[in-house]
Amino acid sequence: MNALIALKSLWHKLRQRDQFEQDLSAELEFHRQCRAEALQRDGMSPAQALRQARLELGMLETHKDAVRGAFGLAAFDQIGLSLKRAKRALLRFRSLAVSAALILTLAMALNLSVYGIYRSYQSNIPEVMRDQPAFELSFRNQKGELLPGLEDAEFTLLSDALDRLADVVINAKQVRMAISGSSLSASSDLSTAYGLSVSGRYFADISRGSNHRPRLGRWLGEQDDLSGASNVMVLSESGWRRLTGADPAIVGKSLVFAKTSFTVVGVMPADFIDLQPFPSHFWISHSGYRAWRQGYEGSDINLGNELTLIGVPEPERTIADIGPLLKNLPGRTADEDRIARVELLPRLGLFPARDAEDVQLAAIPVLLLNVMVLLVACANLANLTLAKALGQRQEFAVHESLGASRWRIVAQLSLECALLALGCAVIALCISAALSDLLQNYAFSGLQEMGITPFPTRFDSAVLGFALGLAFLATLLVGALPAWLATRGGRNLREKSAGGVGQVLSPSRLRGSLSILQIGSSFVLLFLTAIAMQIAFVSRNVELGYAQAPLLDLRHPKLSASLRAQIEQLPGVQSTTAVGSTPLYGWQPLSQFRIGANMENAGTNQVDERFISTLGIKLLHGRNFSTAEASSKAPVVLISAAAARKFWPTSAPLGKVITHIAPDDTLRSYTVIGVLEDVVSGFTFQGKDRAMIYFPAAIGAQGVRELIVAVVPQQRAALARELSMLCARLNPEQPCDPWSFERLVERQQLPFAIAKNIALALALTALAICVFGLFGMVKFNVSNRRREMSLRLAIGAPPERMVQLMLREVMKHLIWGCAIAAPFCAFFWLAIHDSFRIGLASAMVQMLAACAVLFSAAMLAARIPAKSAMTISPMESLRQL
Repeated sequence: MNALIALKSLWHKLRQRDQFEQDLSAELEFHRQCRAEALQRDGMSPAQALRQARLELGMLETHKDAVRGAFGLAAFDQIGLSLKRAKRALLRFRSLAVSAALILTLAMALNLSVYGIYRSYQSNIPEVMRDQPAFELSFRNQKGELLPGLEDAEFTLLSDALDRLADVVINAKQVRMAISGSSLSASSDLSTAYGLSVSGRYFADISRGSNHRPRLGRWLGEQDDLSGASNVMVLSESGWRRLTGADPAIVGKSLVFAKTSFTVVGVMPADFIDLQPFPSHFWISHSGYRAWRQGYEGSDINLGNELTLIGVPEPERTIADIGPLLKNLPGRTADEDRIARVELLPRLGLFPARDAEDVQLAAIPVLLLNVMVLLVACANLANLTLAKALGQRQEFAVHESLGASRWRIVAQLSLECALLALGCAVIALCISAALSDLLQNYAFSGLQEMGITPFPTRFDSAVLGFALGLAFLATLLVGALPAWLATRGGRNLREKSAGGVGQVLSPSRLRGSLSILQIGSSFVLLFLTAIAMQIAFVSRNVELGYAQAPLLDLRHPKLSASLRAQIEQLPGVQSTTAVGSTPLYGWQPLSQFRIGANMENAGTNQVDERFISTLGIKLLHGRNFSTAEASSKAPVVLISAAAARKFWPTSAPLGKVITHIAPDDTLRSYTVIGVLEDVVSGFTFQGKDRAMIYFPAAIGAQGVRELIVAVVPQQRAALARELSMLCARLNPEQPCDPWSFERLVERQQLPFAIAKNIALALALTALAICVFGLFGMVKFNVSNRRREMSLRLAIGAPPERMVQLMLREVMKHLIWGCAIAAPFCAFFWLAIHDSFRIGLASAMVQMLAACAVLFSAAMLAARIPAKSAMTISPMESLRQL
């Protein structure tokens, strides 16, 4: 209670400080007048009495300071005085302050933008999940393999038990539906919509604790999920705009997916957040999903119901209670389908728990790169701050002679840096808030092509705390540490002679270490950028081994010879081929083969006899499959040229026998009948296949799921639409989705182009900061060693020698920085060289290129201030003798 009263009194005096000062002056004046009157009564004259009273009372300001200290106001006065001194110091060294602010703001803005985007996906959650533990149910079989979620009937059996174990049970599953063209607005180019199939309680549960209401119409209710209910749909704000052109009268109208019609009953607002990392286009009920699925035989992304339990008080007990129920589900009789283990995975953000770890692993390198840029900036500024502090040593000596302690001087210099860092953090926070959405949209531009727009970035208190943390880190690294070392005074000489800590952390050694640190960090970033540029270049310029312009991939759930015949009758269609796996769709699965006494791995594909002619692949040796061999899956194979070189480097491959080892360990032997030119079957950045085996197969065979159509390139767009319409006319339940090979290549190139540009921006930023730091270091050295260089010139040294003297230290720092950073670059190359097929020679070239860029920029920046040493007069040193 006494402390509270004291705080209230202090707050009152701070609010009425002027009145407090007036009362204090009046009180002291009253005591002085009283003493003067007493002296007058003893016989002194008024003037002598007033003088004697002043002498006895002493210095008024000292008494005032004592009273302020007693009331707790002196500390505030000291803080105000320190702030004024810091302000004057920043204005005095305004060029250094402005340069530091630009560098620090840029580095902080990069870190805050990346962290803000990452944090946005972790903190933007529905209100129902706030302050309550949320878990996802995950199921595994006896082998530990991940199983799909529960089916609707299974969930119905367990719904009552789940309701008793958690406050809220969120039940949803992902859906991807092909859109009938007549359902779209005239401005929409989407062919597929992404959404959720949800329970009737979904919207009521997910909106619990919030004031969300539909923008138009209503949301789904329990009556919409009953058996026999009408097919209804709720659109998101993005789905409303992309699918209907923001039709204000959309409620009551229908959208058709395949041949199933859904009536739109509502549109949700833009700020509605559910449990998806990216906004859904729509929500339908489980009963509507079942009605659509009965008339659709294509593939979607449904992996069963995803169950999220919110408000689980005891996760271990929940697993123990629900485990026995899940192990005996009637529909799961096979061992590979039976649930043997239940897991409760904590859910902290928008990403599902199974994906959150992958997202974090992907985010860590990006965050580390940005932190590296920040460290480069801090090392640069610490170097400049140390140079500034060393130039103020005479000023510090005056302060010490007047009674200021070393701690007081260090605190004052740190306060200057803290003010600068806080200002930079505020500006960086504003910049990142303005640019983070642009950066996020650029990073996810591939998703926007599919009509998926990321959620707007929302900065929370954690981002503000991160900004303050960056400011505090900058204060320590840029302000406190350089100030402490610069104010060591005579201690450096004593500790240096004794070989103590002062020798290791002397200002000159620290400045050199900071310079080496920023050079090494810049070198690593330049090397990473060079690698990213190489991968992007290879992905963009790789020779596929076949022409991409005329080729379309036709994905159809049930390929047939009759469908192929009708496709080949379309004007502009040149040829078709049935394959098990279309090239350019990612990693090629590897199979094991026995080649003589050796075991080798190679990629595999099933192709028919038209594969070579349709794609235009060159047959180097031997012959192609015959129609009979493809139809009967004869024991013959075609191999790539790389496989021939790998398996039989010194002999001809034709007629050789290879043995395929299937996953179930069954063996089958094949005879090589032909060798094909190497092509790209996986990712473009990997280049052509290392080894590829082609098995014969015909359309309709098991595993043959794709049809590649070669068309006249000028008619490709029109034929893609015609192919979609043909599939819809033949059977609306089995739509096809033609993709051009050019589009597949663009999809693969986009992520690497984005990564290249982001890495390039970070590397150029770090390089600019590093170059600026070297410029300042050389400029300081020239200014600090003017007398030494003047003396050298006076005894006959040529002026060009002074430039070489300054550049020699820069060259030494460059060599040390690159030498220290080289092992980190080598470790990174070892981690990625196999996946991205980057050879040692290529990595060495990239490392040398990074060295060349860094050395050229650094030496050019250092030479500009070093040339000022040539203008020093030899008479300067003679005048000071």
